[in-house]
Amino acid sequence: MTDLPPNIRQRRALEDRAIILGAERRTLEAQQAGNLGAIVGLIHDADGLLPLEEIAKLVGVSRQTLYRWQDTARHGTAEVDSSGFTPIEEHGVPGKSDDPLMRPT
Repeated sequence: MTDLPPNIRQRRALEDRAIILGAERRTLEAQQAGNLGAIVGLIHDADGLLPLEEIAKLVGVSRQTLYRWQDTARHGTAEVDSSGFTPIEEHGVPGKSDDPLMRPT
């Protein structure tokens, strides 16, 4: 590698870190989407057998969150396929939740 000025080396190092972090974030978003779909499927499968309150405790989220995910899946406000939810992007709306099921307002 040729000798690059220090500011160019620093910039390239930062760009490399940003690329790695971006790839990790996309992987986590895909995993989260599949997990949400699986949880909604669990809610459906457990209907009448396991109370929603119990599922919420076991999953580690509030009962309201489970209702929101279930409602989102029911009303088609997020795309759902066999692997689970496809996140709806926020498109850079500042101050919005990172929840992949929330649409920008």
